[in-house]
Amino acid sequence: MADNSYHYLLSGGSDTADINQKMFRLSQQPKSWVGKGMRLKRDASLFYEASESTRSFIVSQLEKKNFNFSRFYRWELQEGINSILEKNEDIFLPDFDSYYLLMHLSLENVLKGVWLDKFPEQIGFDKLPNILRTHDLPRLASDISLSLSAQQNRLLSKLVDIFLGYGRYPIKDRVRKPASPHDWDFGERSFDAVCIDCITNPYAVDKKVIDKLFEENLQMAIEAVFENSHERMLSTFDFPEQQGSNQNSDNEDP
Repeated sequence: MADNSYHYLLSGGSDTADINQKMFRLSQQPKSWVGKGMRLKRDASLFYEASESTRSFIVSQLEKKNFNFSRFYRWELQEGINSILEKNEDIFLPDFDSYYLLMHLSLENVLKGVWLDKFPEQIGFDKLPNILRTHDLPRLASDISLSLSAQQNRLLSKLVDIFLGYGRYPIKDRVRKPASPHDWDFGERSFDAVCIDCITNPYAVDKKVIDKLFEENLQMAIEAVFENSHERMLSTFDFPEQQGSNQNSDNEDP
């Protein structure tokens, strides 16, 4: 059955409530979750590359001014970056936090799609299962038995922290309780405040870890979701072809 045969879901006799229910269940399909996750990964990469291009440009301009990266005051770096931005109105301060935000959403969608593919009995209800009502990436990874390194687990926790904090809003939902005398929270920090050593990209390591996570840990599970998509649809809906197949089976001689 090809995807275009799903138009049977919207038969002429269906009322609005029935159509809404069918569309909700259609959107529950693991393929829908994973497809959304991969599109978000694409968008995150676009954000990253745009910010990386701007970062490289800023560094090159600072180098032309013989900026001393080995010894400087923070205000000198900020003034240098602001001066470059003022002279180049078509560029903006790099925004790697948006990359982290989109990558969290990407991974959350993919992990939930893989979970539904592993537990298809959870598909087809009128509300999402409680286990999917979470943004906890390490827990979702554990729920699908995804083998992760300590570095990958730390990064997933970091993505959750950014997503629940400064990735979405300029403030967290509560005052941070310090874990040590020097565990300060200075709030949302812009690139010029974070990137003291601008010669290298401080976000590049995390991107490599994320890319490796998709390529080595998730790729087979993602492929399985698309391979199983037809079977998952059949288990959720009653299609005419399925009914015909069942009738033929009933008419066969024992």
